[in-house]
Amino acid sequence: MLRLRLRRVAVELHGALPSLGQPEGGRAVPTPPGDWRDAGAPVPLDVLYDRACITAVGVANDPDAALDDLELAVGDNALRELAETDPWFAELRDGSGPWSDRWWTVVGAADAPPFTDLPLLRGKGPALRGRGIIDARDLRDATEGRRRRWQLARALDVPTALVTRWRALAELAMPDGRRAEELTPNTLALLLDVGIESRADLADRADPDDGATPLTAVREAAERAGVRAPDDLTLRVWRGIAEEPGATADAAPALAPTGAAG
Repeated sequence: MLRLRLRRVAVELHGALPSLGQPEGGRAVPTPPGDWRDAGAPVPLDVLYDRACITAVGVANDPDAALDDLELAVGDNALRELAETDPWFAELRDGSGPWSDRWWTVVGAADAPPFTDLPLLRGKGPALRGRGIIDARDLRDATEGRRRRWQLARALDVPTALVTRWRALAELAMPDGRRAEELTPNTLALLLDVGIESRADLADRADPDDGATPLTAVREAAERAGVRAPDDLTLRVWRGIAEEPGATADAAPALAPTGAAG
C-alpha cells in the first residue's frame, strides 16, 4: 500500500516539475531507470487529470499529450464535469482548430435537457409530454393559432401569454432559410440564460458597437454551462445575418412572427 502511495506521489511530481521550467544552467528533470511507473498498477485517473492540466498550458505545453491523458481521466464522470469549466483547459476548450475539436470530442458537452424541461416551460414538461408534445416542432404545431394556444393554456392551467412565449421559443428553434439545423436544447438553454427567448430577442442582442460581433453574454453562459461556445459565424447565422454553409434560401420557409397566425 505504501509503495502504491509513493508511486502516485512520484508520478505527480515528475509531471509537475517540468512545468516550472528548467533553471538557468540546470538540468532537466531526470527519468528514473526501469519501469518506475509500474505497469501493473495503472496511474489513478485524478493523477492523469492533473497531468493533463499541467501539459495543457505553460512551459510544458503539449496539447496532444494533455488530451491523451484527459481522454482516460474523463472515464470518471466527476472529472469530466470538472473539465467542462476548468480554467486549465481554457485554451483547448475555447479556442478553434483541431485541438479544440478534439477536446470537445473527448469531454463532450453537458447533457442536454429535454426541450420540454427548459426553464421557460415552467415545470410543465411532464404534462406537455403527456399530450404528445416532445420537442420544439411539436410545440409549434400544437400552438398554431390563437384558439389552440388558449386551449393548451387552459388545459395546463397557465396564462395564454406564457403559451405564446413558448411558441416564440419553438419558432426560434426551427430552421429557416439561413440556418439548416434546428437549435438544440443546449443552445436554447444558453439563449434563455441570457434572456433570449424569441427571434426578435436574438436579433436585438448584438453588441452595440457592431451588429456582427459575438454575443459576449452567450459565450459567458456557455462557459458556465460547460458547453461549446458558438463561434462568430454561428452567432451570425442564429441572428439571421449570415448563411450557414450548406443552407439555401429555400431550405425552409421563414415562420410567421408569433401571434400572426389566426
